[in-house]
Amino acid sequence: MQDPKGYKGEEEFYSRQGKLDVKRPIWRRYLWPLIACIALLLVVVFASTTIYLLVNHAPGTPVVTVPQTGAATPMVPTQIPPTLVPTAPPATLTPTPTPKIIPENRNIPCLNCQGGNYALTLKVSTITIDYANQQTIMKYTLTNIGTVGCTVIFDKLEFQDDNGTIFKAQNVGQSIVDIAVTNSFIASSTFDLIPQPNTHYLLTTSIDCTNRIDFKNQDFVFN
Repeated sequence: MQDPKGYKGEEEFYSRQGKLDVKRPIWRRYLWPLIACIALLLVVVFASTTIYLLVNHAPGTPVVTVPQTGAATPMVPTQIPPTLVPTAPPATLTPTPTPKIIPENRNIPCLNCQGGNYALTLKVSTITIDYANQQTIMKYTLTNIGTVGCTVIFDKLEFQDDNGTIFKAQNVGQSIVDIAVTNSFIASSTFDLIPQPNTHYLLTTSIDCTNRIDFKNQDFVFN
């Protein structure tokens, strides 16, 4: 007859063996935690993609609006209008005034030419007012009526207005021409002057032609 203790040990062995056989696989024991992790990962990927698209949305691109009603309304893109830059108005050009030419044909008498070897006549032909350059140009003719030739140099050629302001010719002190007996020469002198209406301008003239030759002062009014 077999010992009852031997039966007891055999019963415990089979009991343990049965428990090992019914133990579940590891993937079934962690099934729900795995599903939760995968779902969380998908949510993170979807959120990251959405934020990236919103941040990198280029300005000026069409924005598609989705209708809120259940009706099948077609989606119409809304174009963001570009910012308009104001343009400056075109500059207004001021027309340049036309020069004013005043005919004179005025003979200016010589004060010390009678009977001298050095004698000249002076005739003012035109006076031009150049508004664009703020100048007055006097055109004149010189004629040698003496007995010898000479080099013409203006000692004085100037206008003086009613207020005593003097406007000298730019070529005062410069050689104008070597003029022979009976010859004539047409020349011009420029003044930094724009005459004012109803203002008197006194012209004073003297020429160095080896000897000093003075001319009578002349009164001009430019209207």
